[in-house]
Amino acid sequence: MKAEILHSDEYSDEVKFAISLAQDMLQYGIPSHRIEDSLEKLCQKLDVDADFLVHSGAIFVSIQENSQYKQFMYKPKKIDIDLERLILLDRLAINVVKGKVSCKEALEEMHLIENLSERYPGWAHFLAFVFSSGAAAILFGGGIAELLVAGLSGMLIVFTNMLTGSNRELNKLFILISAFIAMGMAELGALIFPDLNVGIASVTGMIVLIPGFSFTIGMTELATGHPISGTSRISNAMVTFLMIGFGIALASYIIDHLGLSFNQYQFYSIPKSSFWLALLVVPIGFTILFKARWQDLKWIIIICLTSFLSTKIPIESVQLSSFASALIVGLVSNIFARILNQPAILMLVPGIIILVPGSIGFSSITTMLDNQTMEAISTALKMIFIAISLAAGLIASNVIVPSKRPL
Repeated sequence: MKAEILHSDEYSDEVKFAISLAQDMLQYGIPSHRIEDSLEKLCQKLDVDADFLVHSGAIFVSIQENSQYKQFMYKPKKIDIDLERLILLDRLAINVVKGKVSCKEALEEMHLIENLSERYPGWAHFLAFVFSSGAAAILFGGGIAELLVAGLSGMLIVFTNMLTGSNRELNKLFILISAFIAMGMAELGALIFPDLNVGIASVTGMIVLIPGFSFTIGMTELATGHPISGTSRISNAMVTFLMIGFGIALASYIIDHLGLSFNQYQFYSIPKSSFWLALLVVPIGFTILFKARWQDLKWIIIICLTSFLSTKIPIESVQLSSFASALIVGLVSNIFARILNQPAILMLVPGIIILVPGSIGFSSITTMLDNQTMEAISTALKMIFIAISLAAGLIASNVIVPSKRPL
């Protein structure tokens, strides 16, 4: 769709820029409701008569140009969060709105942004996933055993991704295989390290794959009047959760019935200073995995620290605690966007990912396929209410301190 419009003389540069920006925002990971809201404001500024309908996997555009209505549909091959490109697109959109850059010049600059070389090589992504998994185990109360098991799980998951990436059918089972690996390593680890916390080791071993962020954003989209994109995103997240649950159950069943035994080892407790080291390692991993610029690392460290400490607020109700944490993360992200003229999503993505495993992952995934039906239903409802609380906190933060940025 994009190539057809850019090489056509039927459309003005303003229309071409609006459609190109919409496609890039979707491809680089902006939530659907923010795309629609941002494009509505942009089209008003550019005097473009266009309507955009976005859901988690595609974008539909209806444009009136020269007294004629035309409709388009665009579906990217892959949606991947790319914070560096989003920062550059945000700055470009601001310059267009302020009249500093013409739409024709913006289209040329957008082409350069789209064709940027990858900032980090493959081995850096590999190390980022492994070290993020291990450091997350420390952050969520684990010790040396959990760190080793989670890091090894992360390593095997990355290798699995490399092997399944080129196989389209096998790639559909990547989440299930990853959950199987994470739980299998945790169960084996528990046989070697008797004090190992299986829940922490398994969940942090695949922390980046847990769809809590998508689930929370889906709830936000529903709450802000975007039912199609919200329902689609939540459905995808729920299927992913179920695949993770099945992978966990399958690994537990196999390990339990193998009757394995190993020599057992115990570690001394880790020093308290390791907690602060983990708080540094996780943001470094997020910077690489989400393709942020190296100079933005300090802001990612700040939001990860803020997000984690906000979960320690002494509030008895899990729902109220989740609301307060999301509110704090949203406010800090929006204040950051206002003061430093950067998009709020730079801090919002890592901040919410830190929140979600703590509030949803540990309380839901490990009991999703529990034999007690009532407990499983109770856990599922609790997960939904926590996601609603997180979404409400994010919405409230936008009301209190709007970011005033396109992204």
